[in-house]
Amino acid sequence: MQRAFLLAVTVFLCFFLGACDAKDTDNLFETTQGQTPSVVNPSGSEEKMTGPSAEGSAPTVGDQAAMEEGYSYGNMQKNVPSGDFMQYEDDIVFLSYSNRRFRLCTYDMKTGEVSLFFKDATNQGGASVSGNLESYDGKLYVLNPASQAMEVKSDTLDPIIDGGLYSFWHSQGDLYVKTKDSSLLVYENGGGEPRTVLEEFTGIWSVVFGQYLYANVEENIVRVDLEANEPQEEVLVKNAGGVIDGNHIYYVDYESWHLYRCDMDGSNPVLIVEKPVLLASMNFENDYFYFRLYTGMELDEGEDCYDIYRFPKADPTQIEKIATLSAPAYQIYTVPGYDKIFVKTRGPVNESGSGEEGPIYVMGLDGSDARALELPDF
Repeated sequence: MQRAFLLAVTVFLCFFLGACDAKDTDNLFETTQGQTPSVVNPSGSEEKMTGPSAEGSAPTVGDQAAMEEGYSYGNMQKNVPSGDFMQYEDDIVFLSYSNRRFRLCTYDMKTGEVSLFFKDATNQGGASVSGNLESYDGKLYVLNPASQAMEVKSDTLDPIIDGGLYSFWHSQGDLYVKTKDSSLLVYENGGGEPRTVLEEFTGIWSVVFGQYLYANVEENIVRVDLEANEPQEEVLVKNAGGVIDGNHIYYVDYESWHLYRCDMDGSNPVLIVEKPVLLASMNFENDYFYFRLYTGMELDEGEDCYDIYRFPKADPTQIEKIATLSAPAYQIYTVPGYDKIFVKTRGPVNESGSGEEGPIYVMGLDGSDARALELPDF
């Protein structure tokens, strides 16, 4: 019952905002053999602890070709393929939600100032967006409320696919589309006619590495061989949800919500965190993996829902708390090549039961100099 509740909450909030909770003030991570807690202070009151032994968990060689052909790890958070924070020209472009509407905003990497992407106020209503922000091959894309894939221009949105879309993403020159009737299509090499990959595809948080598409399908992590004559879903990890960085699959199992890591084919699972981890928060960059904790049934309660953690992917045993926020953290965002991370938080729940977006924080990769962004009025 609890698993079903947490999974439903996670899926809803990952698409929208996020989810939260965790509590153990005496010892955050269960001490196990080979785990010796220690305290350091890199930037204030951060704690650093070792996790369970990760023998045999050294990183493998990733799919560098996929990286070079447009793969962006900013797309790899829990609401992929909507990365929410993308570098575009000299700015970070991101989506912010307020008053039941999304707005496309820009963060100036030099000054830290935030402004609306569309400068003409009369165009704000006509340039509505609803998610699926993607940066690919020097262009910016987004989904609009009419379920159309749109290319973002300086003052307008131009449709590239008309209606009926649930999500879309680019990879290695191809455009993948999940339709509202749950089909998976691909427009190959910029072609105008799609090819059906799967007639029935309920996967979310999809990404392509080499010949395989990886996705979370119902309560499993699967992959699909795109080069097969008859592509089929192959279950890699059962009763789990997670993210993939091209070297490993990082996932929480839906029984304990503990964090594991395994190889890209689902083999060699290794336990990393013996506390429930918030699925929506998981993200990574080249060197580090970021997350926050989750326990209990309440979304915004528990001291640890304010804390951000990370560990080096080369040694997942070295877990450290890098920041404590003033609002419950939900989604953590990284941007390739940028030395800061962004964290979305959840604000108060309104009378209709919907949650408003809380402050959006920016901080160094190590959690230093955290501050809330000053957003323009919508």
